[in-house]
Amino acid sequence: MEFPRPRQPREWQEISFEYWPDPLAGPWLVKIGWRQISGRWEPIGIKVEATEPPGPVPLESHILTAKLVREIPVGELVKSGRRKQQATCEMVAGWEEKEGNQEGAQHMRDYGRKFEARAGRPPILSDDHYRQVADIWMEARRHGDPPTKTVQDRYVVSYPTAARWATESRRRGFLQAYGKRRAGDVLPLEDGGEQS
Repeated sequence: MEFPRPRQPREWQEISFEYWPDPLAGPWLVKIGWRQISGRWEPIGIKVEATEPPGPVPLESHILTAKLVREIPVGELVKSGRRKQQATCEMVAGWEEKEGNQEGAQHMRDYGRKFEARAGRPPILSDDHYRQVADIWMEARRHGDPPTKTVQDRYVVSYPTAARWATESRRRGFLQAYGKRRAGDVLPLEDGGEQS
Protein backbone atom coordinates (compact mmCIF):
# COMPACT_ATOMS: atom_id res chain seq x y z
CA MET A 1 0.00 0.00 0.00
CA GLU A 2 1.36 3.42 -0.88
CA PHE A 3 0.77 6.38 1.40
CA PRO A 4 0.76 9.97 0.21
CA ARG A 5 3.93 11.89 1.06
CA PRO A 6 3.55 14.59 3.68
CA ARG A 7 3.41 18.02 2.13
CA GLN A 8 4.74 21.29 3.41
CA PRO A 9 1.93 23.37 4.87
CA ARG A 10 1.15 26.05 2.28
CA GLU A 11 0.71 28.70 4.90
CA TRP A 12 4.36 28.44 6.03
CA GLN A 13 6.18 31.17 4.13
CA GLU A 14 9.48 30.74 6.04
CA ILE A 15 10.89 27.89 8.10
CA SER A 16 13.50 27.80 10.85
CA PHE A 17 14.68 24.60 12.49
CA GLU A 18 16.72 23.31 15.41
CA TYR A 19 17.98 19.91 16.46
CA TRP A 20 16.72 19.13 19.96
CA PRO A 21 17.68 18.43 22.72
CA ASP A 22 21.24 18.17 21.36
CA PRO A 23 21.81 21.09 18.94
CA LEU A 24 24.05 18.89 16.76
CA ALA A 25 22.52 15.42 16.93
CA GLY A 26 18.90 15.75 17.99
CA PRO A 27 17.50 13.08 17.83
CA TRP A 28 14.61 15.43 17.04
CA LEU A 29 14.34 18.06 14.35
CA VAL A 30 11.92 20.80 15.39
CA LYS A 31 10.70 23.05 12.57
CA ILE A 32 8.98 26.37 13.19
CA GLY A 33 6.76 27.69 10.41
CA TRP A 34 6.56 31.47 9.93
CA ARG A 35 4.12 33.76 8.19
CA GLN A 36 3.83 37.52 7.91
CA ILE A 37 0.99 38.82 10.06
CA SER A 38 0.43 42.59 10.16
CA GLY A 39 3.81 43.13 8.52
CA ARG A 40 5.79 41.01 11.01
CA TRP A 41 7.06 37.43 10.87
CA GLU A 42 5.24 35.37 13.48
CA PRO A 43 5.43 31.64 14.29
CA ILE A 44 2.30 29.82 13.14
CA GLY A 45 3.23 26.14 13.24
CA ILE A 46 5.55 23.52 14.62
CA LYS A 47 6.62 20.13 13.30
CA VAL A 48 8.68 17.53 15.19
CA GLU A 49 10.35 14.59 13.47
CA ALA A 50 13.29 12.25 13.96
CA THR A 51 16.51 13.59 12.46
CA GLU A 52 17.45 10.22 10.99
CA PRO A 53 15.97 6.75 11.13
CA PRO A 54 16.92 5.46 14.58
CA GLY A 55 19.11 2.68 13.16
CA PRO A 56 18.95 -1.09 13.46
CA VAL A 57 18.45 -1.02 17.23
CA PRO A 58 16.04 1.82 18.08
CA LEU A 59 16.41 3.28 21.55
CA GLU A 60 13.72 4.24 24.04
CA SER A 61 14.80 7.86 23.49
CA HIS A 62 13.50 7.63 19.91
CA ILE A 63 9.88 7.30 21.06
CA LEU A 64 7.97 10.55 20.64
CA THR A 65 5.82 10.78 23.76
CA ALA A 66 3.42 13.42 25.05
CA LYS A 67 5.83 14.11 27.93
CA LEU A 68 8.68 14.70 25.50
CA VAL A 69 6.56 17.05 23.36
CA ARG A 70 5.65 19.08 26.46
CA GLU A 71 9.37 19.48 27.21
CA ILE A 72 10.18 21.07 23.84
CA PRO A 73 11.24 24.66 24.63
CA VAL A 74 9.09 26.24 21.91
CA GLY A 75 9.64 29.79 23.18
CA GLU A 76 13.43 29.39 23.08
CA LEU A 77 13.28 27.79 19.62
CA VAL A 78 11.17 30.70 18.34
CA LYS A 79 13.69 33.20 19.75
CA SER A 80 16.54 31.26 18.18
CA GLY A 81 14.66 31.09 14.87
CA ARG A 82 14.18 34.86 14.92
CA ARG A 83 17.91 35.42 15.52
CA LYS A 84 18.94 33.00 12.78
CA GLN A 85 16.54 34.47 10.22
CA GLN A 86 17.83 37.97 11.01
CA ALA A 87 21.45 36.80 10.74
CA THR A 88 20.73 35.16 7.36
CA CYS A 89 19.13 38.35 6.05
CA GLU A 90 22.11 40.41 7.26
CA MET A 91 24.53 38.00 5.57
CA VAL A 92 22.62 38.23 2.26
CA ALA A 93 22.51 42.03 2.63
CA GLY A 94 26.31 42.01 2.98
CA TRP A 95 26.65 39.99 -0.25
CA GLU A 96 24.31 42.42 -2.03
CA GLU A 97 26.44 45.37 -0.87
CA LYS A 98 29.63 43.71 -2.13
CA GLU A 99 27.92 43.33 -5.51
CA GLY A 100 27.03 47.03 -5.44
CA ASN A 101 23.30 46.40 -5.04
CA GLN A 102 22.40 48.86 -2.26
CA GLU A 103 18.68 48.54 -2.94
CA GLY A 104 18.82 44.75 -2.58
CA ALA A 105 20.88 45.07 0.61
CA GLN A 106 18.34 47.47 2.12
CA HIS A 107 15.47 45.16 1.10
CA MET A 108 17.13 42.22 2.92
CA ARG A 109 17.74 44.29 6.06
CA ASP A 110 14.09 45.43 6.08
CA TYR A 111 13.00 41.81 5.56
CA GLY A 112 15.16 40.70 8.51
CA ARG A 113 13.84 43.42 10.82
CA LYS A 114 10.38 41.91 10.48
CA PHE A 115 11.69 38.94 12.52
CA GLU A 116 12.49 41.12 15.56
CA ALA A 117 10.57 40.20 18.68
CA ARG A 118 7.93 42.63 19.78
CA ALA A 119 9.11 44.98 22.46
CA GLY A 120 7.20 45.76 25.59
CA ARG A 121 4.76 43.98 27.81
CA PRO A 122 2.22 41.44 26.62
CA PRO A 123 -1.21 42.90 25.88
CA ILE A 124 -3.48 43.52 28.85
CA LEU A 125 -6.40 41.11 28.69
CA SER A 126 -9.92 42.43 29.18
CA ASP A 127 -12.75 41.35 31.46
CA ASP A 128 -14.38 39.75 28.40
CA HIS A 129 -11.37 37.46 28.02
CA TYR A 130 -11.55 36.39 31.67
CA ARG A 131 -15.32 35.85 31.42
CA GLN A 132 -14.71 33.55 28.44
CA VAL A 133 -12.02 31.69 30.37
CA ALA A 134 -14.47 31.24 33.26
CA ASP A 135 -17.19 29.98 30.89
CA ILE A 136 -14.83 27.45 29.27
CA TRP A 137 -13.52 26.36 32.67
CA MET A 138 -17.00 25.83 34.12
CA GLU A 139 -18.31 24.07 31.01
CA ALA A 140 -15.39 21.64 31.15
CA ARG A 141 -15.96 21.03 34.85
CA ARG A 142 -19.68 20.33 34.25
CA HIS A 143 -18.73 17.72 31.65
CA GLY A 144 -16.13 16.10 33.89
CA ASP A 145 -13.21 17.31 31.74
CA PRO A 146 -10.06 18.80 33.29
CA PRO A 147 -10.97 22.52 33.28
CA THR A 148 -7.53 24.14 33.17
CA LYS A 149 -6.36 21.70 30.50
CA THR A 150 -9.49 22.55 28.48
CA VAL A 151 -8.65 26.27 28.69
CA GLN A 152 -5.08 25.45 27.65
CA ASP A 153 -6.26 23.49 24.61
CA ARG A 154 -8.90 26.05 23.58
CA TYR A 155 -6.44 28.97 23.57
CA VAL A 156 -3.33 26.95 22.61
CA VAL A 157 -1.29 28.31 25.53
CA SER A 158 0.91 26.69 28.16
CA TYR A 159 -0.71 25.02 31.16
CA PRO A 160 0.74 27.62 33.59
CA THR A 161 -0.76 30.43 31.46
CA ALA A 162 -4.18 28.74 31.49
CA ALA A 163 -3.91 28.30 35.27
CA ARG A 164 -2.98 32.00 35.72
CA TRP A 165 -5.97 33.00 33.60
CA ALA A 166 -8.28 30.82 35.71
CA THR A 167 -6.85 32.38 38.89
CA GLU A 168 -7.35 35.89 37.48
CA SER A 169 -10.93 34.98 36.43
CA ARG A 170 -11.54 33.89 40.01
CA ARG A 171 -9.95 37.09 41.39
CA ARG A 172 -12.20 39.21 39.15
CA GLY A 173 -15.28 37.35 40.38
CA PHE A 174 -16.11 35.50 37.15
CA LEU A 175 -15.23 32.04 38.45
CA GLN A 176 -16.15 30.43 41.75
CA ALA A 177 -13.36 28.92 43.82
CA TYR A 178 -13.53 25.12 43.75
CA GLY A 179 -11.40 22.50 45.37
CA LYS A 180 -10.40 19.30 43.64
CA ARG A 181 -13.40 17.38 42.31
CA ARG A 182 -13.92 13.97 43.83
CA ALA A 183 -16.21 11.14 42.83
CA GLY A 184 -19.72 11.89 44.08
CA ASP A 185 -19.22 15.68 44.21
CA VAL A 186 -22.30 17.72 43.38
CA LEU A 187 -21.87 20.58 40.90
CA PRO A 188 -24.15 23.62 40.65
CA LEU A 189 -26.22 24.00 37.49
CA GLU A 190 -26.91 27.34 35.83
CA ASP A 191 -30.62 27.14 36.74
CA GLY A 192 -29.81 26.79 40.44
CA GLY A 193 -30.26 23.01 40.58
CA GLU A 194 -27.50 20.51 41.19
CA GLN A 195 -25.76 17.93 39.08
CA SER A 196 -23.96 14.95 40.56
